[in-house]
Amino acid sequence: MLIHYDDAFATMLLTLRLSPDNAVRPLTPREFHRVNKKITYPGRLLGLNVDDVARELGEKEEFAYRVVSLMSRMVPLSLLLEQCQASGLEAIALCEEYYPMRLWTRLGNDAPPVLFSCGNLELLKERGAAALGVSAKRDFTHEAREFAHLAAENQVVVCTDGSEGLGETFQRAADEADGRVISFLAEPLLQRVYQPGFAEMIATGRALALSAREPEEPFDPGRARERGMCLCALSDFAALYCLERTEGPLWDAASTALSIKAVPRLHVRAEEGLSGNTALISRGALPFHRTSELPFSRPEMVDGYQLSFLS
Repeated sequence: MLIHYDDAFATMLLTLRLSPDNAVRPLTPREFHRVNKKITYPGRLLGLNVDDVARELGEKEEFAYRVVSLMSRMVPLSLLLEQCQASGLEAIALCEEYYPMRLWTRLGNDAPPVLFSCGNLELLKERGAAALGVSAKRDFTHEAREFAHLAAENQVVVCTDGSEGLGETFQRAADEADGRVISFLAEPLLQRVYQPGFAEMIATGRALALSAREPEEPFDPGRARERGMCLCALSDFAALYCLERTEGPLWDAASTALSIKAVPRLHVRAEEGLSGNTALISRGALPFHRTSELPFSRPEMVDGYQLSFLS
């Protein structure tokens, strides 16, 4: 269990929901990063009154009142952390050692200030390859098996969203290949980390489940873009197999990741009839035809990040 200090507590208090009927809206990632840049150590806000916060942050009284109200929720935060401990989960704030700094350096103000995890955090130090795509019609089993085999052979962690369809298929293939996987999940962690197969991978140190949402927070389809961006930012390269349209959360995530270089290499399968794939390639994504063309065995693919996600 991680030991948290004042800066971590303050980050959690400012940004987590903590209860479904919040009277005060938590800070968005962009709001938090604005505050964090001004104060550097958010723990300094603990115990301050409205006037002190307004003066410290140079913000209006209304915003300062919101900050003070959020910082007063230590009891529900303590209950949440106790629940996490009992369930084998960890809460990781941006200021803490195990927070993957790739998210901050690559996503900037869109990086989630707090992550929840279950599994082997050491996987965040390894090279990672993200598998992306969405289609209700396609079976990705063949691609997933080849991807997982090459990843395991080259000591690369498979990164997926674990969702029904492509994500779950690649996660299962990684298990079959005796590989390792990081799943940045859409649904609450507690709904997934005890599922057969994935639970065994976690127990044997071959898997890490991550989420930017609280363990029992209801599914929010509006946060799919955030998940896609995080998957890209956690990886040394990403392979997008199928994107049939130039709209939707995955399109937004992939096109933004490409434009801000959230991932060093975004590879997109060149295939006729997939308008999303074609559009991304026209914007500079690297086309591929076969999974074997992807750079699993190339240490240089990490652009200076090959040693650790934490450096």
